[in-house]
Amino acid sequence: MFIVSAKAFMSQNLLKNSSLLQIISTVTKLFAAILLTTFEQPSLLKWSYLYLLSALITAVVGFIWVSKTLGSPKAAPKAIPTMVNEGVYFAIGESAYNINSDIDKTMLASMATLEATGIYGAAYRLIQVSSIPVYAVLSASYLKFFQEGAKGIQGCLNLTKRLLPFIAIYGVCSLVGFIFFAPWITYILGDEYYNAIATVRWLAPMPIIGSIQLLLADTLTGAGFQKTRSAIQVATALGNVGLNFWLIPLYSWKGAVWATLSSESFRVICLAIAVGWFYRQQKNSEKN
Repeated sequence: MFIVSAKAFMSQNLLKNSSLLQIISTVTKLFAAILLTTFEQPSLLKWSYLYLLSALITAVVGFIWVSKTLGSPKAAPKAIPTMVNEGVYFAIGESAYNINSDIDKTMLASMATLEATGIYGAAYRLIQVSSIPVYAVLSASYLKFFQEGAKGIQGCLNLTKRLLPFIAIYGVCSLVGFIFFAPWITYILGDEYYNAIATVRWLAPMPIIGSIQLLLADTLTGAGFQKTRSAIQVATALGNVGLNFWLIPLYSWKGAVWATLSSESFRVICLAIAVGWFYRQQKNSEKN
């Protein structure tokens, strides 16, 4: 319900409301964590109840807010088949994306040591945090991709060209920053994370690779080619799983790094090829 509410605001270009709702979600979870510390014997079960309560509060707030701002929800049975047909590809793509993002940590924990998993997980989390500004820009631009997509993929490409300089510059700065400032990890997380320095440097290209692939992926989605995007996401996830099966037993966390970099690079190449293909198709149809 929280996600649906946030997306509803975003669909109407009410980005401020969507952002505030996400902040509310974070704050309620923070209060739940603080409340957990007041128990004499904190437990996983108690945390589950508190987490559920925080999620329910956010869902109720989101539903009421959306209803007052955009109007009460109305049943539209005739629209369900169309929505399901379109939504299936979004669901498949999102699932494949999440698998591709998290499967390396899961497989590393089962096929290597917990120490390697902790080191890799900490490094990966730092990389994810560094990408938040880019993700925020792309999230704010998501609706514009659909608006530009009404002109075909050419319209989406024009928007992509405007966003690319910022993404490229930020990605290069992140790459250089992680390479040179990686030793500071021990001051932040402690000496036991010394080995994470090398991991962060290996993963340093991820912000720019991930940002470019999201930009290309949104270009396809905005132009109405979500099916192609989802197919590439699934192929990437399967390839990532296969590489992890092969490389983790041989090289531990380094194997996970190589699998991640390889699969993400593969996804960028496939998305770029798809965008170029559909762009040429549009140009050829315009000539005819």
